[in-house]
Amino acid sequence: MAGLEAKGTRTDLYAPASFSIEPLPYLPDPKSLRMFNVDIRAKTELRADIRAIRHLSNELNQNGLPSIIHSHGYRAGLVGCYAAKKINLPAIVTAHNLPPTGKLQRIILAMVLKRCTCVVAVSQAIAHELKSIVPFNTSIRVIPNGIHLESYMYTVAIDRKALVIAPNDFVVMYVGRLSPEKGVPNLMTAFNKFSKDVPDCILLIVGEGPSRPELERQSSGSSRVRFLGTRTDIPGLLACSDVVVVPSLAEGQGLVALEAMASARAVIASAVGGLCESIKDGETGILVTPGDPNEIVTQLTALYRDADKRRLIGAMAQQHAAANFSLERMIGATSQLYTKSVLDCI
Repeated sequence: MAGLEAKGTRTDLYAPASFSIEPLPYLPDPKSLRMFNVDIRAKTELRADIRAIRHLSNELNQNGLPSIIHSHGYRAGLVGCYAAKKINLPAIVTAHNLPPTGKLQRIILAMVLKRCTCVVAVSQAIAHELKSIVPFNTSIRVIPNGIHLESYMYTVAIDRKALVIAPNDFVVMYVGRLSPEKGVPNLMTAFNKFSKDVPDCILLIVGEGPSRPELERQSSGSSRVRFLGTRTDIPGLLACSDVVVVPSLAEGQGLVALEAMASARAVIASAVGGLCESIKDGETGILVTPGDPNEIVTQLTALYRDADKRRLIGAMAQQHAAANFSLERMIGATSQLYTKSVLDCI
């Protein structure tokens, strides 16, 4: 939002009361944002959705009609697109995840996207999946998520002593939600095998989710596996790691992989979804078969033994991220899309 406002686009944020924005040094104080509450539920609830659509359209009328409504995610898209239709405004929906697989969910999604001007997919993988859902008269445009490169390229690593990690330990890191589709049990299986031959290795698991109890049982209380929970110092953590693993079974884009690449870390990731677009296998990272712990072990072992290879992959990854996934690039493409969408509706 701050980047768009810098380009002259006034932005108002409509979100559930529970929504919060993490304070970041490169963003204005969240308290300075113009925020309005709209009760957007996590799951489809007909009555609640209708109320949210009415509430949003009324709020927009009262606060001054915008030029465009841009919703992020399929659930927000439902509310945003129907409200936009009601007050005759162009609507954009950004799809950050692969579309649902359920028949009824896809029917509902098609009905929603039929009412929007354009669908933005954050990866070609998402765009490909949406083509079978989106009506022919709704365009799809790919605008990858961008990251604030400076936050990762120039961050000082967290002191390993604070994490009780020795200077020469080989640190493997996972960052993300602990849920089944993220494939973390496969990483845990791989690390358990890897650590039998590598005595000076540590696995840091950053994040929370429903799979944490299972993962803690799988770790068997090993001192080599550290569950750090939710953290706000991700750039510093990435900088103190040697390898970052993204073992997802499905992934729309894989923002953590981009953040690790910007941090010049070697990334091992599953060859799924948008990860295949972000990573050039063997050059800017390493792709492995999803769900195969043995491949993760093989690649961890290779990177452990060859520090020069780790550094080379990390350096090339950082260059690739800087050239293709900057915040400025995303903001510029989004701003151009806003202009085109508004002009097309005149």
